[in-house]
Parts: sequence; C-alpha cells; structure tokens
Amino acid sequence: MPNRRKIPTVLTGKRRIIFAKICAIAVAQAGLAAASAFLIRDIFDALNANGQAWPTETLAALAVLALVAVAMAWCRFAERTGAEVLGQRYVHILRLKLFDHLSGQPLHRLQGGTRGGHLLRFIGDLNAIRQWISLGLARLSVSLLMAVDSLAALGFINFRLALTVAIAIFVGGYISFLLGNRLHDAARTSRRNRARLASDITERISMMPVIQAFSQVTRERRRLARRGRRLRKSMIKRARVVGSLRGVSELVTGLAVVAILAVGGIEINAGRASAGSLLAAMSILGMLTPALRNLSRCLEYWHTYRISVERIETFLATPLVDNTEQKAYCDLKPGPGKIEFDNVHADNRLRGITAMARAGSIITIVGPNGGGKSTLLSLVSRFLQPTSGRILIDGQDISTCTIQSLRSAIGMVSADLALMRGTIKRNICYRCPSATQAELERVCDLCGITDMLTDFPLGLEARVFEGGTNLSLGQRQRIALARALIGEPRILLLDEADANLDPGSMELIDRVLKSFAGTVIVASHRMERIMHAARIWHVADGQIIETSTASNLLQHKGPTFELLADVIMPLQHSIRQHNGQSGNELSQAKTTTTTPVDCVERITRHPIERRRLDRVKVLTSQLEPRCPYLLYTPETVNKNLPVLVTVHGISCNAEEHIDAFAEYADRFGFIVVAPVFAKAAYAGYQRFGYSKRNSSQRSDLALCAIMDDVAEQTGFDTAKFLLFGYSGGGQFAHRFAMAYPDRVISTALGAPGWFSYPSTAAPFPRGLRGVKAALELDFEPERFLTVPMMVCVGEHDTQRDPALNTSARIDSQQGKTRFERGERWVQVMRKHARNCGYDTRYEFHSLLQSTHDFAQCTQNGGMIERVLKFFQLDIDVSLTQEKEVDTRATHQFTPMEHIVTTTAKVLKFERSNKS
Repeated sequence: MPNRRKIPTVLTGKRRIIFAKICAIAVAQAGLAAASAFLIRDIFDALNANGQAWPTETLAALAVLALVAVAMAWCRFAERTGAEVLGQRYVHILRLKLFDHLSGQPLHRLQGGTRGGHLLRFIGDLNAIRQWISLGLARLSVSLLMAVDSLAALGFINFRLALTVAIAIFVGGYISFLLGNRLHDAARTSRRNRARLASDITERISMMPVIQAFSQVTRERRRLARRGRRLRKSMIKRARVVGSLRGVSELVTGLAVVAILAVGGIEINAGRASAGSLLAAMSILGMLTPALRNLSRCLEYWHTYRISVERIETFLATPLVDNTEQKAYCDLKPGPGKIEFDNVHADNRLRGITAMARAGSIITIVGPNGGGKSTLLSLVSRFLQPTSGRILIDGQDISTCTIQSLRSAIGMVSADLALMRGTIKRNICYRCPSATQAELERVCDLCGITDMLTDFPLGLEARVFEGGTNLSLGQRQRIALARALIGEPRILLLDEADANLDPGSMELIDRVLKSFAGTVIVASHRMERIMHAARIWHVADGQIIETSTASNLLQHKGPTFELLADVIMPLQHSIRQHNGQSGNELSQAKTTTTTPVDCVERITRHPIERRRLDRVKVLTSQLEPRCPYLLYTPETVNKNLPVLVTVHGISCNAEEHIDAFAEYADRFGFIVVAPVFAKAAYAGYQRFGYSKRNSSQRSDLALCAIMDDVAEQTGFDTAKFLLFGYSGGGQFAHRFAMAYPDRVISTALGAPGWFSYPSTAAPFPRGLRGVKAALELDFEPERFLTVPMMVCVGEHDTQRDPALNTSARIDSQQGKTRFERGERWVQVMRKHARNCGYDTRYEFHSLLQSTHDFAQCTQNGGMIERVLKFFQLDIDVSLTQEKEVDTRATHQFTPMEHIVTTTAKVLKFERSNKS
C-alpha cells in the first residue's frame, strides 16, 4: 500500500499566530464571563440588602456590567472572524496543493477519474475541513478555555455550584462522544453517495446531447432517482444521529439548570451561599450553554473532517508523473528536437521500445487500437513515466528536466486536449500567453483560422463553449493546431489529429507538417501521413514490431503492409501501371507540393519502358522527409562504380532525368539518384535555400541526408559520388561541389543560368562573401579547384530567357546568355586552377541543335553521353560536328576574373608558406 502524504499541518506559521490570538480572545471572554458573574452576584446581593434603594456602587457596577457586555460582543466578533481567517488560509494552501497534485497526474489516470469526484474533493471535502477549523476547532478551543476559567471563577464563589456545572458538562460531552461513532459511519456513507451522485450528474450534463439523441432521458432519470434515493436515506440517517447529539446537548443543559437550582437552594438554606451566588452560577451556565450546544456540531464537523482528510490523503498518495524525490531538475536545453527511446518499458503498456526520431523528421506511428501508440506519445510529453529505460531529447534525459521546460518545447494535438471556454484568441494563445501579435497572425494564417474567422463577426474575440461544442470538428482542429504551434516548439505530437476530418482540413494538416521545421511524431493510419513520414513505427502489443520508410511499405509485405493493405495495394498497383493509368487514390491526392505520392503518379505518366519501371523506387530520407528522391537500380549492379546523382531544373523533371540515364545504368551497372526539390519547400534550392528576401529549406543538407539514406538502402558507398545538374540543378551542383568538395568525384553542369565564383570579394551566391554567416558553410576555394568540372550548353541557348537571372551586375561579370556564362566560367576556373598549381580538368561543350530544352540537349546534343564520358565511363560520342572552345585563345579579363586571379595568387602564396 502506498505511503500516504500527510496534508499540511493546521497550526504552523502564521496560522499558529492566528490560533494564539483566538485563544487569547477566549481567555479574555472567560475573564469577562467571570467578571460579569461577580458583578451580577454583588448587584443582586446589594439590592436584597438595601430594598428599593439604588446605591451609587450598585449603579457603577451596572455600568461596568454594560461595558463587559460590549467587550463580550467584540470578543465574539473577533473570535468568529479570526476562526474564519484561520480556516480559509488553511483551505487555500490545501486547495493549491491538491491542484498541484492533480496537474501532475498521468493522463490516463485523469481520464479514468470522474469530474464529480474531483469536484467533490475541491469543494465538499475542503468545505468540511474549513468547517472543522473555523467552526469546530476554534469554537471548541474557545469553549474549553471559557469553561475552565468560568468554572474556576464559579468555584471561588461556591465550590459545590461549580462542581455541579462541571459534572453536567462532563456528562453531556461523554454521551456525545459515544454517539460520535455512529455519526462517523453515517457521514462516510453520505459522502460516498454524494460523490457518486455528483459524478453522475456531471457526466450526464456533458453527455446530454447523447442522451437526447438516443432517447434515453427516461432511463437516465431512473438512474438519477436511484442515486438520489440512496443519498436521501444516508442523509436522513446522518440527520438522526446529529439530531440525537443536539437532543443530548439540550437535555444536558436542561438538567444542568435543574441541578444548579437544586444545589443552589440547598446551599442557600445551609447559609453557605447567597441568592446572588445562585444567580451568578446561572449566568455562567447561560454563557456556557452555547458551548454545550455547539459540542454536538463540533463532533459532527470533526467526523466529517476525518473522512475528508482520509480521502485527500489517499489522493495525495497517488504517484505523480514527476518523481519529486529526485534531487536535481534542470531545464531542457535548446536543440533541434532529436528524440531517442532507450529500452523503454511502461507498466504493462510498452515493452523494450528502442527507436530514434531524427531532428526535423516526421515519424508516423501505426498499429492496432490499444497497441500503445498514444502511450508512446504520452511518454515523450511525460504524461506517463517509464518504469525503466530512458527517453532523451537532444541527448538529455527528460526525466531530469523540469516539466515546464519540457512541455514548452512540445506542441500537442489530441482528442483528449479539448478547447477551453473563452475566446478563440485565448484558446490559441493558451500555450504561450506572451505570444506577439505577429506570431498570432502567423499561426492563424498557417492553420487556416484567418479564413475561418469570416464566419465569426467578433473574429478572434468570438466565444468558444467548453470543449468547443459550438464549433465544427474542422474548426476545433484548426484552433487546436494553432494552439500547439504557437511559440514555435521544437517537437510536435499529433495523436489521431486527422481522424474524421474533411479534405480541406486534411490539406491544412499537410501544410502544417510541411512548414514545421522541428520533429513530428504523428499517430495516424491515413496514407497522406504515411507517405510524408521519414520512418514508420508499427506499434503492436506494446512493442515496435517493424520500422521502415514509406517506400519499403510499397515493396515488402510485412506486418505493416498487412495492417495497411487496404490503402497500400492501390498505390502499389498504380506504380506498375503504364501509359498514365494511375489509381484513383493517386488521382485524388491533392497536395500543395511534390510528395512521394506525386512522384509515383508522375512516374506512371512518364514513358519509361515497362521493363525498367519496377526498378524505380520513390524513397524519403529519415533526416529530410520533405525531399523525396527517385532511385534507379539496374538488374546487374557493379558496386565498384560510384553512385550518380542527377539534379533537375526548375521544371522539377526528376523522372525525365532517371529515364535519360536508365539505359546506361543498365549497361554499366551504376545506380542513379534523382532528388525532388519541391517548389514550395525548396524554392531557392539552386542557392541552397539562401535569399535576402526569404529563405527555404536547405537543399545541400537534403542531398547529404539522401546520400546517407541511399547507402542504407543499397549498401553502396556514397561518401563520394558523381554529380550532374541541369539548369537550376546545374547551379546547385557546382555550388554543392564548392561547399562539399570531398564528397564529389566529378561534376557536370548542363546549362546553368549563372555561377558562383570562388572569391570572397563578391557576396553569395555570386561569390563566397557572407556565406558562412548566412548558411554556416565554410567554403575553401583551394579544395574546390581539385574537383573536375564540365559545362555543356545548347548551341542555340543564346536567348535572353525570362527565367534567366539578368541583373546588370551578373551580366557584366558573367555574360548575358547561358552559353556565354558557361564558356567564360570554364575559362576563368581553368586559369584560376593553374595559378594555384592544379591541373584539374575543366571542359566546355556545345550541344548541337539544342536550345534550353532537356529533351533536345539529350537527343540532339548527346548531353548524357558527354556527361558519362567526362565521368570516364566508356561512352562512344558519335557526333558529326563538335564545337569546342579554344582554351588557349586570348581573353580579356572582366573585373570578376581579376578578383578571382588575385585570390588565386593569395592562395598560392599561403600554400607555399605552409609548405
């Protein structure tokens, strides 16, 4: 049985001082009661002695007695006020302790409890504790002090009268104590029935639409009547016991009056007491009568208090998510959002979970109901504590982190996290109340709330009912998404957030996932979520039974394939279709940017030979799920050959690149990789995503992630590879070789629009100045000069293409057409390499009968053959004419070339000094 956590002690700190003041007031009241008794005795004896005369002393005594009455009244006021302050202060502290404990409960325990039970704990139990402290403990203490002092004063007047009053009080207290055991049982039963009734009523109020919809009003009314009858019977039984206690108090008081009169008469007849003494004894009894009557109420408060304390201590004994016995908690350190599960067990829900979600990736959890998907998400957010193992975020064990810092880094969307009563703005900003107006507008635009507000005249100030019952499901989901995203958390957890949503809301979630820069873990069975994911975790029976990429699900029939067969089979079938016959699922896929589903559909439309179609795979890297890629693997693979990467242009024709290289891949046995840089996410991919006006995803990092994934998928060594790019892809390819010269064997560029020169004098992307600050890349021009480079441009690619960057500065530095720019760049780079002492191959090729068209350059100009020959594959380039640039011709240097030449001399000088 768990050790119960004791509730705070009542009489500590300031509360002890308040109680001491109450006791001092009680002593003062007792003194005033004694003084009044003496005054009454003296006044009455004086009147009996003097007959009708009112001596001056008697009048003075009457005045003093009046002042005593005033003082008694003030003491009563001060006592009652102080007792209420004492009770309210204690209950306030206890209420906050209960709230803190409630907020630290695991999510499943909160869901398993009842609102009525929590409501009774916060209102009924705390009120019972307050009543005992304010109306029971304080009054009992005051009554005891008054009784002792008053009896002492009465004993001074007449010992026998004092003894009679004391015996009456003792007898009444003893009988009340005997009846108290019956009161304890009655109070416990009535509290239990009251808790059940409160739970039922709370649940029925929230579920009234369900009750009405299924015509169960009569049934629920009968259930409520049964609960009510049980509570009525228990409360009547309790009232009988309480009535017995109060009856005993009245009986004892009445018998005490009779006893005092009898004993007083005997004492007067014996000459041991005067009539004034008897009247004083009666006045003291009158002052103690309220205490005798309150004794039954104090017992009632005490027994109710004991039951409430017992229930609260039981609640406080329940374990928290936080292990408060740990010594040191620290804030979660900033990081990209990498999540690791290290052999995690969680009661009987999860066993041996070991997995990793890379920073910035999207992980989709699938599995049967009750398999442990939601439990896994609860572990990340620490709604549930693992029984063994560790969960790390960016290398930091989350069990050592403060809850506040952990959940500030996590945004959550779940059906269990309902909207709160208030305005739309209050709900959105609830996670981050200090969010700026700009941040609020950003998440509203991203989550489609701006468009939704047209239906609400008050806009963001429109009222939301508890649980969002006055909103549609899609509207609630948009607000919940915005609430999770505000404040830019590094991790986003979505627990069936896309269930039962309309297509518009589904597209909204797609947009949110594509724009979210952090790590996403989403529990879902929808194909859109699966295809966007870097990895799929299949959770069943508390274990991850399979992990894979979405593309592997389309190829292999494992447990995940069987689970999702209804949605995978149509997609797998569509890949094997020919002449544009794609499945309904693909034709209905509406996404704002290129996704793996789009790639599958485009491949089925492109005229790739049927015998080669099955060798094209659509994959996504776990490190960069926003950038799918095509992988072509020939039937016979030569692992001695490097991987060839081909990068598309602005038209995003990756499948056309695969088709162009497929024949030669089959002949020589090399594999071909074609990344797909979607326009929405990689608008500036040819510049690595850099722009002064806006930025997009880092395409260079995406390619590095893709090559790591290719190595994992194929077993090929991708530490170094061949790189080809056409048009915008050519710009990307030569800049990638500049930034990562150790990863590129040779680079071929097809008709790039413009180039980056290896000079730190010009800003990036024309040169290299500022690139380290902007992209955190450290270009080394000297190492770049060791990479063989080839540029090929169609001989008719000499027009001022609207898509060509034609700024005056670029025109003056590089030329006005693609042909001129490519030709000049090769000239400058060759001279630059020679000045630095390198004999690196630089070639320029003119492609016959070709404009700026990939198909013309491939079919008419033999571009693929020239590229592969430059890559030193045995390719026969059989062209009738070949227009090569005379590299020995004189050339007038432009200002940019002068800068490059100067840089080369500096590098040569530095190299000589190092040697």
